[in-house]
Parts: sequence; structure tokens; C-alpha cells
Amino acid sequence: MTILACPCCELPKREQYCPTCLREGIKTHTELAHSLRLQADKAVARATQLQDGTLALSAAPSARQTPTPATRVKAVPGSTSTHGVEAWRKLRAQVAASKLRVAALRAKVAAADADLATARAYMEKANVPARMEALEAVQRGTVTPADIRAQISAVKSQQREVGKRVIQARRVLVREVVDVFGVQRAGKGWEIAKVELPAPEALRNYTSLNINAALVHTIHLLSLMTRYLSIALPFTPTPPTELPHVGRPIMVPNLPFLGTTKWRDKPYVLWMSSTASVAGKAFSAKDKYKDNPAGRQAAISAVVAKSSTKHRLTLTAFGLLAHSVAYLAFTQGVPGVGIRENGGASRDSEDDDEPPLPLPTASGVLVPATSVLELLALIAESPNLGIRAHLGIRAHEPGTSEVLKHLGFGLDVSKVVAAVLAAENARWGARASNDDHEELSEGWDLLDME
Repeated sequence: MTILACPCCELPKREQYCPTCLREGIKTHTELAHSLRLQADKAVARATQLQDGTLALSAAPSARQTPTPATRVKAVPGSTSTHGVEAWRKLRAQVAASKLRVAALRAKVAAADADLATARAYMEKANVPARMEALEAVQRGTVTPADIRAQISAVKSQQREVGKRVIQARRVLVREVVDVFGVQRAGKGWEIAKVELPAPEALRNYTSLNINAALVHTIHLLSLMTRYLSIALPFTPTPPTELPHVGRPIMVPNLPFLGTTKWRDKPYVLWMSSTASVAGKAFSAKDKYKDNPAGRQAAISAVVAKSSTKHRLTLTAFGLLAHSVAYLAFTQGVPGVGIRENGGASRDSEDDDEPPLPLPTASGVLVPATSVLELLALIAESPNLGIRAHLGIRAHEPGTSEVLKHLGFGLDVSKVVAAVLAAENARWGARASNDDHEELSEGWDLLDME
């Protein structure tokens, strides 16, 4: 059935006129008809009196006379009406709309009351166990020392379990990253990412591109290992640019841990100059020096003398790097790391036919501190890997039960640098100047990290 709008109250109805409006309209129509009949009777009587001469003209009603009641009666609904009918219709429409709004507000209030009652019931139900536990705790009184010891024991047990998981995670990360970088033995030497890194005295036998690539890979690997193990090094290789592992790295001293002032002020760039290499085409076997060994040796000596200053700085930086890697190996329980008293001859030189050394033991120096890649490989295979770490290097990293509170490393950094420079002098015949004498530093082995 079509829904219609009442012409009077303008509310949707199924009938054309709602019953209320219809009754009001009939009543108004009846009153209007009655008023009109009264006015008609009065008009007829007045006209008769005027015709008979019994009523004076002065007795006629003036224009200002109060209107008859018929003029105040409302019009029938639907007619061209007065202002009163329109006001009445608007009032009825406003009343109906207000009723609808009140009904909607009452429904919202009822829903809110229901939600509030549900929440109160839930809170009362949830608080019952807590109240019972609080009541029982009050009845039991204070916690006994035995309870406190049991709680402490449980916390320590959980801490040990977390420490074991941290150690296992460190081992997995370090061994995976060493394997990813491809640190392995290549003949008598060691290589990383298929690039060989020889002993420091043999750096001149390789191109600077080869050496610098191996050094950059080594520094990148070392930075990842120290991050995984939460270890701070005495000398940290730091690139000078904002991009990590890009640019010429500089050996920066770790001032809170380092006690010596020998290598603090002057920066040492770990980067081999292209003028220090004797592996170019000018020194190959097929050049003009093939039948002139003396001339070839003289040319090599000239290159060595020309690049002595720059290469000496590079070797010094390499010694600082070797000392840091040796310290990392010490913290992870790699034994037999040190400096040989015979000058630390290289095991990857062309004239060295000795077999590779066995795995290090607790007695004697079996792994030279200058064999950086070998030390990194031994760190990954150490049974004590990941157990000891520095506390407080990074706030978000968890610790273990064995925390290094002091450095405790007995290998002096000056000995490592002196061994590297001595091997260079013995190999290439370079002579140290008067100001190149190395003095032992004050040491940094017993500095407190706290």
C-alpha cells in the first residue's frame, strides 16, 4: 500500500487524512458553517430593518468594529488557509519529530545502561580471584626468607637459560658470517671473498687493488663479529664517510679502554698506496729486467724507498688492526696467540716451505697476531665462542653470566706494531729512521671498563 503524507500534519500515513486531522477539520468546518449562518441571519434582519425604516443608518457597524467570530475560525484543512492553520501544521510536525528523537535517545540510553551493567558484572567477577589472593596474602602475613631465596633461584635459573640461548645465537651468527665471507685457507695463506690477504711484509708483492679489497672485506667482517659478540676493540676501524664500509678506513683508538697515548693523536689510514706495490708489469718476468736481476732489484729498491713513508703508515695501521683481532681472539678463548721472538716470519712468503702450523695449544705461540684471517677463522671454531662479552656497549643487547669487566690482555700493542715493521725491514731491506724507534706503551691490559 502506498504511504501518503497528511496534508495537515504532513506525517506519513496510509490514509489520505489521519483521524486526528480529519476530526479537527470536521469540527472546524461545522463551527465555520454555524458562524456563517449566524452572520447571514443577522444580515437579513438588518436589511429588513433598514427597509422598514426601523433602524437608523448611524447604527450600522463601522469598519473598525471588532471582527465577528467567523473571521477567527480556522480554515478547513487543504483550503487556501490562514496563518493559524499553517502554524498548527508546523507545530504538529515538530511534535512528531521530537517524539522520534526522544525515542531514539531512550534507545541509546538503554543500550548504554546495558553495556555498563555488563562491564560492572565483568569487573566484579574478575576482581574476585584477586581479592581472594590479597586476602590470603594478608592472612599468611609477610613473605619468608625461604620464599625470597626460592624466587631469586628461579630468576637466576631463567637468566642462565637466557644466557645459553644468547651464546648459541652468537655462535650461529658468527659462524654463518665467517662462512658467508668465505674466510678459508688458500695454499699457505688465507683469503676472504676469494681475495688473498698475505702477511704484512708480503703486501708489496700484490697490487694495491687486491690488498685494499681484502682489507675492506676484513674490516666489514670484523665489525659484524664485534656487534654479534658485544665486544669493544682497542682500535676500531672506522670509515671516514657516513656510508658504512665505504671509503678508506681509519684506525680509531677506543679511548675509554686504551691506556697508551702513542697512537691517539695521529690518524692511521688502513689503505695501501698504489706506489708501494712491486707487482706491476714493470717488474714482471717478461719485462726488460728478465736478464738483468741487478737492475730489477735496483728498481724495486727505488719503489720501496719512494713509498717508504706511506707504506710505513699503512703497516702501522695494519699492526693496530692485528692487535685488535688478537684481542678479540683472546676474549673468545683462542689460545696460542702472540708474537714470535724470531721476527714473526711469514708463512705465506715465497721462500717459506714450512708446513702449516697445527691448531694452537695453551703453551707457546702457535698463531702469530699478524695472521688476521687465520685468527678470525679460529674465533669461529672456538668452543668458548660467545661466552664472554663486554657489558653496557649497547643497551639493547643482552649479556651472559661471564662479563668482561676489564680488558686483561697481556699482548702489548707496541710489540705487534714493532713486529710488523721489523718484518717489513727484514724482507725489503728498509732502514728505520731515528724517530722510528718503537717504545713499549704503558699498556692497556688492566684498565677498568666501569
